[in-house]
Amino acid sequence: LNKKGDLNYLFERISTLHTYKPKVYSRPSIRSNHKVGQQDNDSSSSNTIDGPWLIALENFLTPSECDRLIKLGASEGFKRSVDVGERKFDGSYGSLENNGRTSQNAWCEVDCSSDAVVQRIHTKIENVTGIPQINYEFLQLLKYEEGQYYRRHHDYIAFQKDRNPGVRILTVFLYLNDVEEGGGTHFPSLNLVVKPLRGMALVWPSVLDEDPNQKDARTYHSALPVQKGIKYGANAWIHQRDFKTSYENRCL
Repeated sequence: LNKKGDLNYLFERISTLHTYKPKVYSRPSIRSNHKVGQQDNDSSSSNTIDGPWLIALENFLTPSECDRLIKLGASEGFKRSVDVGERKFDGSYGSLENNGRTSQNAWCEVDCSSDAVVQRIHTKIENVTGIPQINYEFLQLLKYEEGQYYRRHHDYIAFQKDRNPGVRILTVFLYLNDVEEGGGTHFPSLNLVVKPLRGMALVWPSVLDEDPNQKDARTYHSALPVQKGIKYGANAWIHQRDFKTSYENRCL
């Protein structure tokens, strides 16, 4: 996504992928001029919000794929989630544990990422977005126990604008189980809560269509507290450019 219109084109195309039962929660009122399906197709609810793109693919993952990611998270070891901390003398950034984020996560890095099911999921994401896997971070596998949450935050990280991979442009959030109560994803600027649904992928941009280097402040979101049961999920974050090479060279 390098120029104005690229983001809208991408989401217009995703909204036509009927295999995955797309549900459009929010979209810009000014339609793209690109001819990708119908501007108002039957995947859009009559209650679609005029705002940033937000699309759910309701049957993106199979039950066995969900179960495999949950198992891999347990194998990798769930630990307390942290945020980006202060900048170090070498230009890298530390981590910061805070009371605004009480979930647990595990990173599906090199060995985990080579798992056949993980590779298949990455290929699905690539087919949906049209963005090569080399631009993806490793999956962040998540676990929320009762009472755990992640308060209002944004996936865009400003300092990455000047780094080789560029900023995160898309989030593909994968819901791995049904939650008995609570645990929804809240978008306050849209006054919208998306409830967890096993196998669903929720896709939204972190950047503006008119300038893919700039944060779209409308996609601040939070993970609401789990009130009953456990919530499992996974973040797939997609960058503007090659992320994997910078990761291998420890130059992020």
